[in-house]
Amino acid sequence: LVELSFELGLLCSEWEEHAEAIRAYKQAYAAWHRLRAQVGEPEQAGGARAFPGKVLANIGTAYLHRQAFREAVAYLRCGQDLLEQAQDEEAAIPRSNLALLRQLLHERGRFKQVWRESLHLYAQLKTGPATLPS
Repeated sequence: LVELSFELGLLCSEWEEHAEAIRAYKQAYAAWHRLRAQVGEPEQAGGARAFPGKVLANIGTAYLHRQAFREAVAYLRCGQDLLEQAQDEEAAIPRSNLALLRQLLHERGRFKQVWRESLHLYAQLKTGPATLPS
């Protein structure tokens, strides 16, 4: 279910069906955490942070395409954090998307406001899948 949902998210993103991509990625994220709990493997083990980091970054990118900037910032930051902790080179993707978003919103004079608005969601996301908004 984890891989299937993740692949569905990728396809939906490719087809620019971003709402469906977000749903699929969130299913993959939740299924990944359930699987880790079932096998008793700690989420901090080895490279275990890379996959959820990629999923969260992909959710953030989909929100960026939908121009849901508060959500995009929170998910991209969380994904970037996990990918950097895993020392995964794909951390460059959410970093780049955040830079793009910063530039776009800075030109509109809204970046600081959106960043502040994203803080609560970012804090929720840091606590794990139980707080993942639907």
